[in-house]
Amino acid sequence: MHQGRYTLGQEIVFGCWTHDANGTPTLPTLPPVLEIWNSAGTKVQTKSMPIMDRYQNTGWFQLPVKLNTDFATGLYRAVMIYVVGSYYGLDEDTFEVIAGGDTDGAALAMAWYKRPHAAYVVQQMDSGKLNFGRNPYL
Repeated sequence: MHQGRYTLGQEIVFGCWTHDANGTPTLPTLPPVLEIWNSAGTKVQTKSMPIMDRYQNTGWFQLPVKLNTDFATGLYRAVMIYVVGSYYGLDEDTFEVIAGGDTDGAALAMAWYKRPHAAYVVQQMDSGKLNFGRNPYL
């Protein structure tokens, strides 16, 4: 399935519903592993996916991935691998990273701070980082 197009700093949520050979939702022996590959065939990230709601939705795992400096523009393939008994399951998604954005994410809050010698703009980014700008202009 194609997840869509994203810029740097955005977050993609990957979901995996594990099942047995008959298609019945089942908990795997180990959590699914998410592997993200770029178009050149290089592995970019590998992470284990946490379970979302063990008692209401059997076998539903979900993992948000932040598009940070590990990513560049281009197509990517996300592969989720899991094992249920002797059954090996694999889910696959694709997505595209397009030009634009910032690896720190979007500004969540911004404040203007005026002093006699200069004016400042302070931004809190998605990543938790604070950006400080001095004497901003248009």
